[in-house]
Amino acid sequence: MRAPADPYARNAPLRRFALLSVMGVVLLLSCFHVTNLDLGGHLTVGREILKTRAIPDTEFFSHTARGHPYPVHQWLGEVILFGVDHLTGVPGLILLRMGLALLGAILLYRNARREGAPVVVAAGIVLLLIAAARPRLFIRPFLVSLVFLPLLQSWMLDLRQGRTRRLWPLLPLFAIWGHLHSGVLFGVLFLAGTLVGEGFKGLVARRRRARVRAEGGSVGVDTRFPGPPVDGWNYRRLVLFSLIAVALPFATMALVNPSGVKPLVLPLLFFRNRGFQEMIAEYRTVDLSVDWPFDLVAGALLVGILLRPRRVDGTDLLISVGFGLIAFQAVRGILPFAATAAPLLGRTWGSIVEDVLGWVGGSRGMPSARKTRADAVEAVLILGVIGVAGFLGARAIQGWAIPFGFGKDPKHYPERALDFVAAQAIRGPIFNTDLWASSILWRWHGTRLPVFVDARLEAYPEDFWRDSYYRVLTAAPGWRDVLARYGVQAALLRRAPGRSDDRIGEALWEDPGWGLVYWDDAVLVYLRKDGPSARNRAVLADWGLSDLNPRHPETVRDLDGPARERVAGQLERLVLWNPDSFLPRWVLAAAWTRLGRGEEAAGIFESLASRREARGNRAFLASRAEAELVAGRRDRWSSLLRDLGTDPGHPDALFGGAALLGTAGKNEAAIEMYREVLDLRPTDSDAMNNLALLLALEESGRPEALGLLDAALERHPEDPYYIASKGEVLYRSGRRGEALVELQRALDLLPEGDAAAREEVMRWMLRAE
Repeated sequence: MRAPADPYARNAPLRRFALLSVMGVVLLLSCFHVTNLDLGGHLTVGREILKTRAIPDTEFFSHTARGHPYPVHQWLGEVILFGVDHLTGVPGLILLRMGLALLGAILLYRNARREGAPVVVAAGIVLLLIAAARPRLFIRPFLVSLVFLPLLQSWMLDLRQGRTRRLWPLLPLFAIWGHLHSGVLFGVLFLAGTLVGEGFKGLVARRRRARVRAEGGSVGVDTRFPGPPVDGWNYRRLVLFSLIAVALPFATMALVNPSGVKPLVLPLLFFRNRGFQEMIAEYRTVDLSVDWPFDLVAGALLVGILLRPRRVDGTDLLISVGFGLIAFQAVRGILPFAATAAPLLGRTWGSIVEDVLGWVGGSRGMPSARKTRADAVEAVLILGVIGVAGFLGARAIQGWAIPFGFGKDPKHYPERALDFVAAQAIRGPIFNTDLWASSILWRWHGTRLPVFVDARLEAYPEDFWRDSYYRVLTAAPGWRDVLARYGVQAALLRRAPGRSDDRIGEALWEDPGWGLVYWDDAVLVYLRKDGPSARNRAVLADWGLSDLNPRHPETVRDLDGPARERVAGQLERLVLWNPDSFLPRWVLAAAWTRLGRGEEAAGIFESLASRREARGNRAFLASRAEAELVAGRRDRWSSLLRDLGTDPGHPDALFGGAALLGTAGKNEAAIEMYREVLDLRPTDSDAMNNLALLLALEESGRPEALGLLDAALERHPEDPYYIASKGEVLYRSGRRGEALVELQRALDLLPEGDAAAREEVMRWMLRAE
């Protein structure tokens, strides 16, 4: 029998191009840097299994919980990941993810097409589902569910629709899946949903047949909801094979894994444990205002069901709703929810598009003009899919949410900081935030620097998290006792506090027993000053940083001259070590600006301007404007201020620029700008005061300086700062007696809380005496 002719054959090449475009975008969406925080642990476990030829059942790569029971629930997946990393490195791991994502997309497309979805609809569904799954496309054994779940779905669709009676593939699928990852539980749930759905459909069909026979009618094929069931014989076979398939991973795991079947039920423990749910972001419930992937899939399903309820199969509906509820309870389930949604989306949206094309094109007997219009409508839909694919591909290449390419995300894998730790031979034990654990384990596999903690919650006693890790992380009372108990000599912390409010970075900065030796955009490295390691003490002597708190780098503006010089020297060393750093280079440029090295500072800002961190960063743009002003490029300063929405001719902007020039030692330019301020605002006493201090540096300018200060004091006769300035100018003019009187009066009027100003006045008084 010949296949029916394609009514829209003219669009066939366009359809093929759309499908190729979608599959290409799948590769682009899955080609991004390594970001997940547990990959280092997976690689370490895989390495240990290959090294010892045994699956471990106790924790072995931390110094805080060594020997604690640890059920390895994805041993085969971890061995494969380590093998890929060992042979091909990071690019190989990312290519593995891309391959799994592409294979999963092909299976999802196939399942949607089998449910009657036209090519344009099936391609659009794949685009929707892969875009929704992208935030969960981490390089971890869990990713195999993106392939195994659609594969299981495909076999079940073939069985339910009579295309096959083979069920034996379920057995190797579940046996392998169970050792790759405990996500085999999703397969168990899928089989359970299929059995319940088909059983319910069979019950409904039997009652319908009995009712029809009782009424004397003939029994035909019933296409109403919930759809035709699997026949009784195949249903019984499905029950038997499902029971065997579900039993296989548990039986084989009990044989090869010393932890027995506990690894396979571990996710259930997470779902039941409130404390673990709070600590693992992936086990939190969906926030509809934030978790757009869930909204996309659930919204598309709901609209399709409402518009085409007669095309809904009861089993597909039960499975989709069940996986949707799982995803709503834990965002980790969004990926399997997306995978199981393909058939129902294909049935409903495929029907919608076919009806639209049929309505536009009319019946076969209608004029060819309507066929042409249907052709055009389908072409528009295809071009829409291609357009969305192109947009998503472009966003992916631009680094949409995650950096594009074959590397490690520096925000999660601070390689230069670990290079510093290795090069300086820093000794542990260490305290590390869970954010850096994967990077440390990937580098040393728990041998040279065992971690304090990592992302495996189940590997540590539950009270350890509350009483030890979070006590230190939040600098709660007793944090020093915890570090002493574990003999911690070094700490690798976040530069910026994380969501857990890790105040330990501030606490160690303020603690005299600890010293900072390294920082960059992401990491702080602290060492204990009185520790037993002579090497750590040597690193502190060579690299100790004490003038600038890196959690508050903006305070570089407030440092005095000598401190600013020291900070600039320390930052130069850090930048030489990590030339790709953004914030240290920015702060170095800001320090150079105030030291009068405007040209060099402007050069740094120029090199940083194209970085992602600089885009839309108003503070960066303001710092760059300052560097340009100190470099003598006032026109460039004016242009940058306008970009910030500031009028460079406004007295406030001119005053700020003059103050900066005075700090940077550009006195002539500062004097000129202060004069501009007074031209626009003749009663600006602060401008008079600052201009007077600059004029007083030269003998010829001191009479004018005194006149300016007298004018300021005429308006504010009791202002201690203006009085102190007059005392300074009088001293420079050789009138020491008068200077001493004014300085004493200023000291009497200065607030007690302004220690810096009082100290400065007293220094001038000592000179005048």
